[in-house]
Amino acid sequence: MIHIKDTLKKILYNPVVLVLLIPASYLMLGTIYALQYTSLNWTIFLLLYGFLFINYYIENYFSKYLLFSKQAITPKILVLELLNIAIIATISFSSNYLVSILIILYSLMIHFQYTLKLFNLAGISIAILSFFKGGILTYLSFFVQILFVPLELFKWSIPLILLNLCIELGKYFLQPVSTQQKNKNRSSLILLLVALTYITSILFLYTSFQYLLWLLLLTVPFTLRFVKLFHPIEEKSSKGFRLKTICIFQIFYLFTFALIESLYFYLL
Repeated sequence: MIHIKDTLKKILYNPVVLVLLIPASYLMLGTIYALQYTSLNWTIFLLLYGFLFINYYIENYFSKYLLFSKQAITPKILVLELLNIAIIATISFSSNYLVSILIILYSLMIHFQYTLKLFNLAGISIAILSFFKGGILTYLSFFVQILFVPLELFKWSIPLILLNLCIELGKYFLQPVSTQQKNKNRSSLILLLVALTYITSILFLYTSFQYLLWLLLLTVPFTLRFVKLFHPIEEKSSKGFRLKTICIFQIFYLFTFALIESLYFYLL
């Protein structure tokens, strides 16, 4: 049992696994729902996945370097930026103009979020990113397949936006703090947002999935681990380890949501 736990932990904390799964997690809910109406358009799905994959890498890269600084401009990042532009252009020509506008705005936000934080606009940056990752990407993943968005998906996205608010705040809170009181405030705020995520999940998803929502209990161990990260004693853990733990919480919540959705649509 201990060997299985260690193996699972080794897999989950592998950065390559996280980089591959996180972009996919943003697309799963909308794509699975769209398959109720049409067959999967693999081309647009892979283009959107490639776009999110590149922007996720860019987001992590610019968390370490200032945008446009000498250290940030490397051949690797230039190649990725060119690929990003090429994918945006391809999606723009093969899909709706609204999709083009939204993915451009998303990419710009990914690039400039840390600049906003330098100007004490962290709250605005976190709110916009949470809305994009929890809402807009969910709508886009459905829309690119069938060119409309059902009202039900807007309702489902409310807990997803709150989930991403937890994630973005969690990443921001990994910065060093100077006082015990700040730690307490951060821990309380994270706990409140996590509670709201579960409450809204029940309120807005119950009419659709009913007793299948019991499967959300599968996420509880990862949720507790996530909340515990912001306790003062966890500051001894490395920032990299804590960041991976945040990502694992995000992935398991979204994949559990996708499991609930799949069971409801395809097995019941």
